[in-house]
Amino acid sequence: MDIRVGVCGLPRKIEVISEKLDVIEIQETFYKPKPSKYLKWKERASNLEFTVKVWFLITHGWNKLLVRKAKLLETTMKINKDRIGGLKPTEENFMLLEEVIKAARGVNAKLLVFQTPGSFKPVDVNGISHFLTTVVDKGFTPIWEVRGATLDYEEELARITEKTTGLVLSTDMLRSLLPVEYRSELVYIRLHGLGGRQVNYRYKYTKDDLRELLNRIVGYMESKDKTTSYVMFNNIYMFGDAVSFKSILEQLNLGK
Repeated sequence: MDIRVGVCGLPRKIEVISEKLDVIEIQETFYKPKPSKYLKWKERASNLEFTVKVWFLITHGWNKLLVRKAKLLETTMKINKDRIGGLKPTEENFMLLEEVIKAARGVNAKLLVFQTPGSFKPVDVNGISHFLTTVVDKGFTPIWEVRGATLDYEEELARITEKTTGLVLSTDMLRSLLPVEYRSELVYIRLHGLGGRQVNYRYKYTKDDLRELLNRIVGYMESKDKTTSYVMFNNIYMFGDAVSFKSILEQLNLGK
């Protein structure tokens, strides 16, 4: 059983993360990919596995709050706002995807993480499947974090997973289980803290939380015939929590 532990972001120096953990999910690419910057990270942590979170313009579209946070200028982007976001198979979304792919290739990342809004309605089954299948055809595994109201669209999610070979659906396993199954042997878990609505970044996981997490992971992998699981912490205490979880795995001779 291959269980890999990592963090979403850079809570410590990259060398320290590389020494203690298995994986890092690059978060900066969610706001704006900077491919040349991550080449230096790979040089400093050659044994660390990288995954890449996809640009919010592809998933959220021209979200004003995220645009301000990313300091993007409409005049600079020169993009048709009506044709981006929502995993639409448009020329504009594919153009944005290429920038993410440049960043991913620079750090030898194979997994691209798509986090759609909690309000996202996956009703365009064919369009979403087309977009994600293109990601697979380019040599990457799409990890789609489905959350909030999106989880209620069981029929649409089932049809998308059936049509999209290689797609991995992701959720916070301590908060909810996926309503549908997918065929990939990978599991990708993003942990956002307990309590609150969708996230509680200030939450620090207890030992009991981490043991329960492990029980759920092992049970899910065994019952669904999954071979590899990524456990990615995304809270303020992510580094310490990830190291603690990694220690539990090592005591049980589990993990990478």
